[in-house]
Amino acid sequence: MFSGTIASPDLLEVGAAGTIQGRVEVAQALVAGRVEGELIASERVTLLDTATVVGRIETPWLDVRTGAQLDATVKVHRTE
Repeated sequence: MFSGTIASPDLLEVGAAGTIQGRVEVAQALVAGRVEGELIASERVTLLDTATVVGRIETPWLDVRTGAQLDATVKVHRTE
């Protein structure tokens, strides 16, 4: 488990056994594990079937696969 802040201009992959508590700011997030807190992606968030997100998501593109669990405030904003 990771607790704290993650900031990167790249892709973050959270494996099925991974857990993050805190704030995540990345370009893209591919989540198969658990994220609790804020998940902010400038390009895309993909929640795979084993993902659980609790908290807040902000992204221009959200892909939630069947089976993913989502208990979050979601803001999807597209810039032209």
